[in-house]
Amino acid sequence: KQWYQRRVAITAGVQTQFCNSDPCPACDKSLGKVAQISKGKAGMWGVDSEEDVFKLDTGRLCWAKVPGGKLTKVSSGATVWGIGPGRNVYKYLGGDSWLQLPGDFIDVDVSDNDNVWGVASNHDLFRWTASTWERSLR
Repeated sequence: KQWYQRRVAITAGVQTQFCNSDPCPACDKSLGKVAQISKGKAGMWGVDSEEDVFKLDTGRLCWAKVPGGKLTKVSSGATVWGIGPGRNVYKYLGGDSWLQLPGDFIDVDVSDNDNVWGVASNHDLFRWTASTWERSLR
């Protein structure tokens, strides 16, 4: 198989894209000023400085914008979770669907085994129990 290379200018430098067709298909949008990234079983996800959410398209080797939400933080594990601008907690359901869950958090993390942890604004640690947040022992 012959591979073609295309260089795409982005805010932070140059992104190299490899594909097996000439010309290479265009990316939806380059991930601009990266604010945060996360890698897990659900793939590589990122949030830019405009709070747009992106997922790495491994077929095209470029970032694809994920519709339906604005996040300040994203966590990729067995599933994808995030924190919105108002410190709301969201779980990605696919397509453009995000489920808002209870919580006032500054950070969230999900493992590849789907264990979800959140850090509240007062820095207390919580664990998601499939239906509610349970405060962790200190």
